[in-house]
Amino acid sequence: MASPAPAKRLLNLFFLFLCPGCGRRVPVKGSRLCAWCLTRVYPVPGAGPAAFLHRGVMREMMIRLKYSGERHLGGVLAEMALEEWNRIPSPGDTVTCVPSSPATLRRRGYNQVSVIARRLAALAGCRFTEVLSRKPGPSQVGLSARERRLNLEGAFHTVGTVPGGRIWLLDDVLATGETLRQASGALRRGGAADVIPLAVNFRETRRGSMIEERIGETEPEGREDRRDS
Repeated sequence: MASPAPAKRLLNLFFLFLCPGCGRRVPVKGSRLCAWCLTRVYPVPGAGPAAFLHRGVMREMMIRLKYSGERHLGGVLAEMALEEWNRIPSPGDTVTCVPSSPATLRRRGYNQVSVIARRLAALAGCRFTEVLSRKPGPSQVGLSARERRLNLEGAFHTVGTVPGGRIWLLDDVLATGETLRQASGALRRGGAADVIPLAVNFRETRRGSMIEERIGETEPEGREDRRDS
């Protein structure tokens, strides 16, 4: 029987030859995805903090990372987003992430944003540290923008010493931006001088939006910890 370490290396090698989006086709040379999945990737135009629209294969991989325990997808999402953001971390900067609530962390066993952020820091050659904590609170699901804002007020605080220099604050999916605003404010109150928000996906749900969610396209049911960032 192969030892755990070689077995893990073989498994990782196996995934390199399959498209992480569909799990079947061979990735296109120079890309992490196959030709079919690349047609279902929608970069966000402009210079906003998010890299992709929360649709197609990017949404599917985010859901699998978040709800199915497929942590290897955190690296795929980090690598693809790094190629799309207009501003990216540099050596000497710090990458941190929006924390999960205590209940979510206990139930899931990991913070999916931390998985992405760790890989992002490694790719950018900078340090990763978790300097934010989130207090227990009610779910964001079903709340209006104003209710989300009130629900998140005072939800975040810093733990330990906040690093100097630029801090890149990562979230997985951005919608209203309230989570990143509140988390950025907590970092500044903790002493951070330069906080730059980033998100992998952008979920637009305004009526008439080109990517408005339709029936059957919402997140998996029963996931009360879903955040509207």
